[in-house]
Order: sequence, then structure tokens, then C-alpha cells
Amino acid sequence: MDPSNLDKRRKRLWFRSHHMGMHENDIIVGTFVDAHIERLSEDEVDRLEALVEQNDIDLLNWIIGRSEPPEEFDNDMLKLLQEHKLSL
Repeated sequence: MDPSNLDKRRKRLWFRSHHMGMHENDIIVGTFVDAHIERLSEDEVDRLEALVEQNDIDLLNWIIGRSEPPEEFDNDMLKLLQEHKLSL
């Protein structure tokens, strides 16, 4: 992949993570992205993009452990978000 395309995707992901719709997700996902966006690989960006495109309440429930995520979203990025929320 063209590195400039990955940079554009990271910028879009940063914006999206700070404007998710639910303030709780803005805080959890936004601060996670602030801390890690520059180090995420293309595959990790793919998985994180897929997560932030999900319904806000579903994503929050998966992050806080209120409900189990579907198998396709139960991945390393969700685990990192779950760990990150413990540090807030």
C-alpha cells in the first residue's frame, strides 16, 4: 500500500474516533487512537476502522464487557480498547 494512503486513513480514523456519536466512545476510542495511531499497521487500521463503523452502543457494550462481540469483531484491536478503558 502507498504510505500516503495509510496516512490519509489514519487521519480519517483519528477524526472518526473523536466524533463517534456517543461521548463515552469519543473518550475511549479517541484517547486510544491519540496514543497509538502512528504505530498501527495497515491490518490494525483495517480492524479498528471496522470497529468504529459499528453501532455506537454495540461498540461501547463490547468494550465495557456488557455484551459479547460477534466473532468477526472479537480481535486484538477490541482487546486493546478494552485494556485502554481500564487506564482511563
